[in-house]
Amino acid sequence: MNIRLCILIGAIILFSVSASATTTTRYMEAQVVCQLEVGVDPDSMAAAMGATVVDRLEAADTYLFDFSQPDPVDVLISYMEALPTVLYAQPNYVINIFDLLQVSQPFVDKTSPPFVDGESPPAFYRQYTDEQMMIDDVLATGVTGEGIVVAVIDGGLDRNHPLFENRLHDVAFDFVENDNDPWTDYGSLADHGTFVAGIIARAAPDAQLMIIRSFGSSGNGTSFNITRGIYFAVEHGAQVINMSFGMYAEDQAINDAIELAHYFGVVMTASAGNNDLQVDQFPASHPYVLSVAAVDSADVKAYFSNYSLTVAFTAPGVDVYGPLSGGDVWGWWCGTSFSTPYVSALAALLKSHYGEWTPEMIMQRMKTNAIDIRMLNPLYETLLGNGRINFFYSTYICGDANRSGNLNLGDAVFLINYVFKQGETPVPLKAGDTSNDDAVNVGDAVYMINFIFRNGPPPVCPD
Repeated sequence: MNIRLCILIGAIILFSVSASATTTTRYMEAQVVCQLEVGVDPDSMAAAMGATVVDRLEAADTYLFDFSQPDPVDVLISYMEALPTVLYAQPNYVINIFDLLQVSQPFVDKTSPPFVDGESPPAFYRQYTDEQMMIDDVLATGVTGEGIVVAVIDGGLDRNHPLFENRLHDVAFDFVENDNDPWTDYGSLADHGTFVAGIIARAAPDAQLMIIRSFGSSGNGTSFNITRGIYFAVEHGAQVINMSFGMYAEDQAINDAIELAHYFGVVMTASAGNNDLQVDQFPASHPYVLSVAAVDSADVKAYFSNYSLTVAFTAPGVDVYGPLSGGDVWGWWCGTSFSTPYVSALAALLKSHYGEWTPEMIMQRMKTNAIDIRMLNPLYETLLGNGRINFFYSTYICGDANRSGNLNLGDAVFLINYVFKQGETPVPLKAGDTSNDDAVNVGDAVYMINFIFRNGPPPVCPD
């Protein structure tokens, strides 16, 4: 039955490509987003033009003007851009959640047993995605995302779902209703945000989820509310931001917010989209955002997934099992929206594990330890990024050959057994290359002994 769901998505995509290209460049009538020079009074300027400031990002001198006259938006923008105090003016674009735009629906599991954290439903805690990316192997070493805040900008979340107990950050906001109550308990938007956050909770269980609602019940959000959501996440300490949405037009306000987030060391992810097209969608196409495409359980590109030279990684996105709104409800879903939070979760584990690593360092670790899937996808050899992410390979500690989570004599013994007694292989192999000479041999065991007992230099493995 789950497979039929994905077939349904694919069939709908065939009829939705041209429509989605149009709807993703829609904008709010009579509204203009503009950035003003420092010190300019936006209210006085708006009044002089017959407009009202209906929203504002004062930290960025960026404002949302709503005009009373029915002039076309492009005319209003041209008028504002002619003013010397306006740095830029643009439409307030409408942004879509891909999966809802394409009428994708989850398949509800009506037989799932009650939730038991870490154990049940078995379809959640022992699904193919966990084995494919070796998630549990990482969690068993104690790398769980503790101390990291992941912001989920989406359509809200059902906080009554038992999976999220003790996993929600104290700070949350709803930019649709303009209050601190982004909680939704029913409907497609509630399902989408709940499902996305649930994937992060599974793969980085000790990370805190900062829920930011920027999408209304129709599945649409505005670029200004997305911008506000990114600023909010940065201002309140998020280290990772998940954005399972996109549009075809680039947006200056969102671009500025992404630049700010990157400056503060925030890792950002976004979905590549579900039209089975070679196309760049924003914000996934931004160089500071990790664009995520979808593969299936065989590491073959999901036939609904977009592909592009700007894709950074792939992750499972077919028949993923996760939480839905309505309490203790679960089901399967397909889409790049659900590949993206796996990359967010891995970023959270790396941020937790390696402290002050920059976004570039985190991306490099993911890149060099991703699984090469080019032979499985010959038609997309350069269009699926660096491969499919692997949690276990990406979070290794240099020298921790036996994956105990610590560096000690056991690692040297493990290496000796590997070299001379056909013992187990270090996973990844590079974790045993402590001398960084592109080979694992007895010299690496000696290197570890010198480090542990003789104050020798610390192990330095290949990237």
